[in-house]
Amino acid sequence: MNSDSGTDNTQNALSLILSEIKSQGGEIIDMTASNPTILDFDYSEFYLPELLSSEDNLIYSPEAKGSMKARLAIENYYNSRKNYFKFRSPSDLILAAGTSECYSYIMKALSDVNDEVLLPAPGYPLSEHLVLFERLSPVYYRLKYDGNDFKIDFDSLEKNITTKTKFIFIISPNNPTGYTLRQSEFIRLNKICEKNGINIIIDEVFFDYIIENNYEPFLPENPVNYSIFILNGLSKITATPQLKLSWMYIIPQKGNEENIIRKIEFIADAYLSVSTPVQNAAQYLLNKRSYLQSQLISRIKNNLALLENEGFDFYKVKAGWYACIKLKQNIQDEIFCSGLLENAHVLAHPGYFYEFTDEEVIVISLIQKEEVFREGIGKIRNYSDNISSDSLLY
Repeated sequence: MNSDSGTDNTQNALSLILSEIKSQGGEIIDMTASNPTILDFDYSEFYLPELLSSEDNLIYSPEAKGSMKARLAIENYYNSRKNYFKFRSPSDLILAAGTSECYSYIMKALSDVNDEVLLPAPGYPLSEHLVLFERLSPVYYRLKYDGNDFKIDFDSLEKNITTKTKFIFIISPNNPTGYTLRQSEFIRLNKICEKNGINIIIDEVFFDYIIENNYEPFLPENPVNYSIFILNGLSKITATPQLKLSWMYIIPQKGNEENIIRKIEFIADAYLSVSTPVQNAAQYLLNKRSYLQSQLISRIKNNLALLENEGFDFYKVKAGWYACIKLKQNIQDEIFCSGLLENAHVLAHPGYFYEFTDEEVIVISLIQKEEVFREGIGKIRNYSDNISSDSLLY
């Protein structure tokens, strides 16, 4: 593939240090660990082997949008939670094996090579690659911290809109900041997108981990001159990333409803990537979601308390699985994380991975095992207290 396709896999300094430690048999404390299946959560009530071995799974009945059985299960999920939109029909759902695939389907259907996509910064690093894979151009808009929460910097968003802008990505809750979209922000976004014909993709995979969910519906049911796509999946909802079931809920442009959905359905029909067993299991898994979510939320709260007790300065966590710790003045995040890994064998992510620019931060996971988390933040505290800031200046 061409070098501009997002496939540059050159190792960064942190990866090189990590490889060196592992090659020498060294152990690390991974403060970025976010795979719940290997972090000692109790899955015993899920009965996955029995569930996935059902004879029903021997029958293959492919549907481009995904099985109606699975889509009805997702409808039940949306009807059981507080929403910022009104769920209309399972006919407006299209299933995929992951949200990355959902992004791909949408961009394939509704953009051309070299069109532009507006991405949030800070935000999830994978988003840029997904855009580049489709031969589109990523452009960033800022999320600004006001001392209490992150908000969209509309000046940076609007100045980056061109005739080539086809999408605005909203990660809500944001990874890693926990930012969530507000009704007041959407009122302004609606006007911008209606004027410019820019589609909105809302990635809400961490929605069930909003600490205080007071949402009432505010998205339009029939957006004018643009469409809205809402992405989610079992990876975070039921903490089962290995099962590979995600979906998009489509709120299509008024007057163009059938064409929008048909374009994406056509692409989905070419892939048919979602397995029969997980579609058959969807209702059972979604019914059980509180069993895993309660464990995750409890651990997040306990680890947050440990972080606060250590006196770290970090952005207020309002949603998601991550904490963003502010570093001392003039300490560069990449150099800090490299030194932390090399000297203390603790892995944390530098903020620049996520396009932090206003402050130097490190990003850590809040779902790491509590005893490991306690040891890790203790080592981060000791390293931070003992380093010479003069050696870590820009």
